[in-house]
Amino acid sequence: MKMDSLATQDSRSIDLINFHFANNYGAVLQCLALQTFIEKQGGNVHIIDYRPYYQRQYYIKYPSPFRGAYWKYKREQGMPLLKRIYDALRWFARTIYQYQFASNRASIQRAFQPFVHKHLHLTRQYSSLRALRRNPPNADIYICGSDQLWNPNVTFGLDPAYFLDFGVKKTRRYAFSVSPCAALDESIYGKQLAQLLQRFDAISLREAEKRDLIERLYKQKVDICMDSTFLLSAQDYEQFEEPLEIQEPYILVYAFKESDGNVRMKEVLETVVAQLNYKVIDISLDNVHWQLNVQRKFAITPGQFLSYFKNAYYVVTNSFHGTAFSIIYQKQFISVTKTGTEQRVTELLEKLGLCSALIKGDLQPFVLNKLDYTIHKEQREQLIANSREYLRKLIGVNQ
Repeated sequence: MKMDSLATQDSRSIDLINFHFANNYGAVLQCLALQTFIEKQGGNVHIIDYRPYYQRQYYIKYPSPFRGAYWKYKREQGMPLLKRIYDALRWFARTIYQYQFASNRASIQRAFQPFVHKHLHLTRQYSSLRALRRNPPNADIYICGSDQLWNPNVTFGLDPAYFLDFGVKKTRRYAFSVSPCAALDESIYGKQLAQLLQRFDAISLREAEKRDLIERLYKQKVDICMDSTFLLSAQDYEQFEEPLEIQEPYILVYAFKESDGNVRMKEVLETVVAQLNYKVIDISLDNVHWQLNVQRKFAITPGQFLSYFKNAYYVVTNSFHGTAFSIIYQKQFISVTKTGTEQRVTELLEKLGLCSALIKGDLQPFVLNKLDYTIHKEQREQLIANSREYLRKLIGVNQ
C-alpha cells in the first residue's frame, strides 16, 4: 500500500467516483459520507460526475428502449450470444413497461437532485467512458467506492471507469469498501477483471464474498472495511437532516419490492404492528401493497430519509442501507433478507453482533425482541474505528 501525507499538502485533491447520481438513498448517502469524512481530514474532495447512459436511463422520464437494449447487448461481452440477445430483448420490453411509471420517476428526480447538487461537490459532467478518458479530472488521489461498483448486473458488465481506468499514471488509485457480488463470475469476467485491478495501489472490499477471487487476481492483500455510511456518526448526519412534521411514535418501513410480493416482510410487519400498535409510515420508493393501514411518504429527500430513521420508534426493512442507518441511529429494527442482499446484510449483522435483528427464510419464527446496543458495543466501535483509520492511512493522515 502506497501512502503520502496530507500534512505536507494542505489542499491534497481527492476525487471520488461512485453512484452519486442514483435516485437511491443508500447510494447518495454513502457518497456524501465518504466525501464528508475525507474533508474532515483536510482533503479537497470532488465527486467525479460520471453519468453513462446505461445508468442515466433509469432516471430519464421516457428512456429509449432501443438504446437501452443496445447498451445491454454491448456491455455483456464475454457472455453466451443467446443470453446477450435474450437480455437485450428483455430490457427492451422492461423499458416500455416502465413508461407507465414516468410521473413517479419525475417526482423521485425532483426529490434527489437538489440534495445532490447542494451537498456533493461535483466535477464537470462526463457522459461516457470515452469523455472521461479524454479529459479526466486532475487529482492526487482517485478513490472508487463504496457501493456495488463492481457488480456486473448493475453496470451492464464491468465498467472500467469504476476501476479508475482513466487519468495519468502518477495519480494514486484506491478502492474503498467496494461491494462485489456473486454475479462477478470469474469464467466470464476473470481476464478483464485481472487487468483492471492492476492499476490500484490498494483495495478494500465491503464484504468477504469475493475476497479470495480479488486477492488472487490482484496478487496482493485485500482488506475488508465497513460501508462508507459508518464513517460518520449519528451526530455527523445532523447537518444533513431535514425537519419533519410528526410528533407521535411510528413504525418505519423501508423496502424494495420482491417478486413474491414481500410475503415474509408483510408477516413480520403485521406482527410488529399488532404488538406495538403504532402507525406505520412507508418511505419506500417501490410500491409495495402492505394490506395494512400504512401512511405512504413517496419520494422524500435524502435529508428527510435521515430524519425518518432518526425519529422512528421501530424500523422494518429489507434494505442494506436501511439496516445500516437503523444501526447508526441505534433503532430497534428487524431486517428481512431479500434476494440479492442476503450475503451483504447477513455479514453486516454478524460482524456487528446484531444477528437477533435478522430474519432469514420463510420458516424462521419471528419474535419481537429488544436489541441491546451495549452488547458487543466495543466490537462495533472497533470495526468502525478500523475502517476510519484505514482510510486515513490511504489519504496520508496520521492521527
